[in-house]
Amino acid sequence: MKRSTERFLTTHTGSLPRPDDLVRMMFAKEDGVPVDRAALDARIRTAVAEIV
Repeated sequence: MKRSTERFLTTHTGSLPRPDDLVRMMFAKEDGVPVDRAALDARIRTAVAEIV
């Protein structure tokens, strides 16, 4: 196991809380529903900025 006293170690950004609308977009994509990739990418960026 990696350890650090200088930074937070995480397995992936998926551990961040996700807004409901982003969760719906991600599930839709996984279910094969066509999702605007640019809109999804933009929403991911804004969701990360909102949380962080």
